[in-house]
Amino acid sequence: MFVVATIALSGFAGMASAWSWDEKNDADQDQKSEQSSWADQWGAHNDADQDQKNDQRQGVGQKGDYNDADQEQKNDQDQWADQWGAHNDAEQEQKNDQEQGAEQKGYKNDADQEQKSDQYQESEQKGYDNDAEQEQKNEQDQYSSQKGAYNDADQDQKNDQYQRSEQKGYDNDADQEQKNDQYQDSTQKGYDNDADQDQSSSQTQVVYQG
Repeated sequence: MFVVATIALSGFAGMASAWSWDEKNDADQDQKSEQSSWADQWGAHNDADQDQKNDQRQGVGQKGDYNDADQEQKNDQDQWADQWGAHNDAEQEQKNDQEQGAEQKGYKNDADQEQKSDQYQESEQKGYDNDAEQEQKNEQDQYSSQKGAYNDADQDQKNDQYQRSEQKGYDNDADQEQKNDQYQDSTQKGYDNDADQDQSSSQTQVVYQG
């Protein structure tokens, strides 16, 4: 029995909303999500389950004048599975949740927020009765509240996750899981306040089984 299966999952962009009061407020929001998954299977009785999920949310509330809020979210997800032989099993799951919120009251406030998450999974199996399960999860939250004047808040979050599993032979088993939670919060009252926040996380997993 000869089986060739290809699975593709396209990406989607999240929802962005902005509302302003008074005059001369400025809110720039950008969301980008790229998702792709594919599975190549040769032989018989192969099984490949792939799941990708990306949730993005942005909210800006501005009261007064000369307020400025820039928000950007980006998520890249890739999955790959190669299986040769019989009775191979590959399960891959990726999830990324991103949320940003900025509230500004007064005038001449500035809030810059940026989130980025890169996730990559790869599994290659040769032989039979191999099993590879991979899971990645990333949750990022940002929130900035400013009251008064001349406040400034810069927030940046970045997460890189990479998984790879290569199995040759038989009866091999590889389970991989990655999870990253990031949260940022900035509250400013008064004037001439400044808050800079930066978070970075890199995770790498590699499994070779002979």
